[in-house]
Amino acid sequence: MFGSTETSIVHIRRRGSIKLRYLMGLTVSFLLIIYGFWKLNNFFEPKVGPVGNGPSDTIINLVWIIFSANMLLGFGGIVFFTYLIFKKKK
Repeated sequence: MFGSTETSIVHIRRRGSIKLRYLMGLTVSFLLIIYGFWKLNNFFEPKVGPVGNGPSDTIINLVWIIFSANMLLGFGGIVFFTYLIFKKKK
């Protein structure tokens, strides 16, 4: 009798930690999107000093690839974790 009550409390705690895990994933996804925009803004903001030739095309392409990866991971994570949080139990 005592064991069944104990396992049900553990089961409730486990469900709560799963929802917390999904909320953490959702938070990390938002942070990836914010980080992507911040780095893109940081890279293209005007610099003080001699202009020179500017950054090479390889560096610019690399920045856009990293920005695109951040956006894909961020928005994909938002969709995935939102689905996991609101999905119905079978």
